[in-house]
Amino acid sequence: METLDLHGNDYEEIPQLVHSFIYNHEPPVKIITGQSSQMRDIVTEIVKIYGYHYHYERLTNTGCLVITEQSL
Repeated sequence: METLDLHGNDYEEIPQLVHSFIYNHEPPVKIITGQSSQMRDIVTEIVKIYGYHYHYERLTNTGCLVITEQSL
């Protein structure tokens, strides 16, 4: 599964990185946000624009989102 790790990136860079990643990779993909709620909010808003679903990789790991295609 393709993965985008956002650790070490400034918040201003995140929208462009996430748009490019989602545009160039078909779900399912992973996006690692870390524990920053601001980073998760930015990523989840972009994911919603594409009409995809997301869930956390594990119940205890809220720093890694798995992006999947929208269910019919």
